[in-house]
Order: sequence, then C-alpha cells, then structure tokens
Amino acid sequence: MPPVLRAAAGGAALLILAAFLAGAEVLSVQVSAAETGTDTKKETASEAAEAETGKNPEEISDESAEDRSEEKTDESAEEVPEESLEKAPGAQYVEIDPAAAVIGSEYAVLMSGDDGTLVAGRNAFEPMYPASMTKIMTVLVAAENIRSLSETAIVTQKNIDYAIAHDCTTVGFKASEQPTMADLLYGTILISGADAALTLAEHVAGSTDAFVDLMNEKAESLGLKATHFTNPIGLFAEDNVSTAQEVAVILAAAVRNPLVHKILSTQQYTTSSTRQHPDGITVTNMFLLRSGRLEDAPPVPEADEAVNATSEGISNGTSNGTSESQTSEGEETDQAAAENVSEEPQILTAVPGLILSAKTGYVNQSRYCAASLFITEDGRKYICVTGKTDTAMHCVEDHRAMYSRYIPALDEAQ
Repeated sequence: MPPVLRAAAGGAALLILAAFLAGAEVLSVQVSAAETGTDTKKETASEAAEAETGKNPEEISDESAEDRSEEKTDESAEEVPEESLEKAPGAQYVEIDPAAAVIGSEYAVLMSGDDGTLVAGRNAFEPMYPASMTKIMTVLVAAENIRSLSETAIVTQKNIDYAIAHDCTTVGFKASEQPTMADLLYGTILISGADAALTLAEHVAGSTDAFVDLMNEKAESLGLKATHFTNPIGLFAEDNVSTAQEVAVILAAAVRNPLVHKILSTQQYTTSSTRQHPDGITVTNMFLLRSGRLEDAPPVPEADEAVNATSEGISNGTSNGTSESQTSEGEETDQAAAENVSEEPQILTAVPGLILSAKTGYVNQSRYCAASLFITEDGRKYICVTGKTDTAMHCVEDHRAMYSRYIPALDEAQ
C-alpha cells in the first residue's frame, strides 16, 4: 500500500477551495435549511439565500407555478448537454492487479471528470451492486424535476415502516412530518436516509415505480449500458446493478448540476424546523468527515501556512435523528465512524487537491463502496468509485490511494 493520502483540512482545505474553484460554485461546508429558502428564523442564513438566488425566500415561494416550472429549482439546475462520458480504456489505462495491495476494493475506477478518460481501474466494467450510491441518481433526477426547494412533502408511516423493515438508515422523520425538498435532498445524500429518498421519489413522480422509470431513462440518456435501477434507495436486488465505471459517469453528471454538486459537497446540514422536530435534524456526510473536512470554517491562512497546516482534530458531528446504521442493507454506524476517524486529518502528498464530494453505500453483496470527486490544485477533476472492501475506513483509504498513485502530474496529463 502506498503512503496514505492526507485530505486537506481546516484552513488548508479552504485555501485549496479558493485556489482551484475560482469561477465555479463556492460550496459551503455547513449549510442551514434557511439557505435553501425554508423558514428557520435565522436571518443571516436567509440573507445568504437571498444573495444566492437574487430573491427573498418568501418571494420564491409566492412565484406562480408557471414561473417556477421554468426555473425548476431555487438554485437553478443548469441545463447541460447529455453527452456520454462512456470511454474505452486508452493506452495509458492501468489495470490494477487483483493481487496488488495498492487497494483492497474488488471493484475500482479512476476517471477524469473533465472528459471521461479512464486512468486506472480494477474490474471497472464488471457488474456490481451500487448500494446507496444509487442515491446519487435519485437526487440528480429529483433535482431536475422539483420546482422549489422550499416546497414540502408529507412523510408517510408506510415509508418509515418500509425503511425499518429493511434495516435502512433514516434521517429520523416522523409520520405526517412535512420536510422541504431541500431537507429531503440533503437527507438522502448526507445520511443516506431511506425515509427522505422514498418521500422524495413519491412526491416527484407519484410513486416509487414511476420515479425509478425516470432514473432508468436518465441512465439511458447518459449512454449507460450496464446500469439498471429497481428502487431509489439502493436496496439489494439482482437487477439493481451498475459498474464502477458507470457509477463514475453518474457522479460526473451529478456534479455538473450546481445544486446536486453542492449537496454532495456539504459535510453537515440541519433540516428546517417542524412541529415534530422544532430544532431540525442534523445530518453528516461521514465520508467527507473522514476525508478531513471540518465542521467549522477557520480563517483562510496564507499560502505558506496552508502548505504546512495541520488540524487539532475532527469533530464527529451530531445527529438528532436515527444514527447512520444499517445491517444487511445500509450505511456504516456513527459509532464505528467515531472509532475509525483519525484524530489527525490526512494531507495529500501526491498531486495536491481536495476530495470535495462523496456518497457512500453498503449492502452485504457489495460491502463498503463509495463514489467521490477529487479536484486538483490546478483545477482538474477526477472521480473515483470503489466497491466491495471490508471497512468504511478502508474504503476511504482506497480512494486516497487511487488519487495519490494514479493521477498524473500536470505536465504528464498534458
């Protein structure tokens, strides 16, 4: 195993963001529900939402249905060409030997997020079960079809019971609770909440089956041949299947949508106040936490300070909802996360950059898996997808190893 990558944390992370995301969306580490136009009584967050959208959140909710259908979402998902990033391995592609200890994952791929060039992989084109990486497509399809982030949906007891019966992670919504679209989107990704994803699917398409049809239509539009979905939450099914390479294409499409990119890149989010949860529910993206993202945003240091920056530790975050746990079909536990998170965030020693976006997954048949986006200091994007490794932390380490070992230096890439 090569030296473990160290993901930039604290001030170093912020400096990298400022350096290589110039001209792109600046993504917050912690987003409150008020940023997306919901009523949380936090004036500063509401002002941020107004600055971001150019409108007061209350004005957004009062728009006509016709106007809102044209704008699609409060944060305006950009229309992008449905060009396929499907590419055959090129001459420089590295096939990772199954016996090589560089990574432990049985499935893996490293792909350029800029043009789809495949850099390295292991069984990258072999069928695998995507588990909760499925939810990347769920949120992408939902974001392309909702009208307003402040719109609400009703959580049903049926969906709560379904999630519990299948040992799924949940945000912790109660029956008849009415979270916003923003709450459901963030809850689906950050804590992999099945209650959020099922509610989102039914609200958008009328039924989960109809929503799954939209997911498969989107996969077809992206040129995917091996991907097929049977549910929006990633429960195991023989025909809920993809490949590491095609999951990478899905993530590439997702991060081209500014709203979805922001959600995938948010470490912590608190849902809007409801009667059932007056203080909201705080959810955390554990992969980003393990990768060195900090909850608090310190001042941006000078360049010399950033290079040598170290952190005093990682906050594990808190959750007022159900803990991030599944047995046969779900994500790793918060307790395991607390045990596995290194006290010292790891700093990249190869091509400098930041793991910016991520979604994890777990079912028995695919073990621990994840998809993440890495942006180099010089602005290049790379996407890594891994599947079937033994622990959540080893999954993170495999991503670090892929980024550290196989991303070419800028002069080599050119």
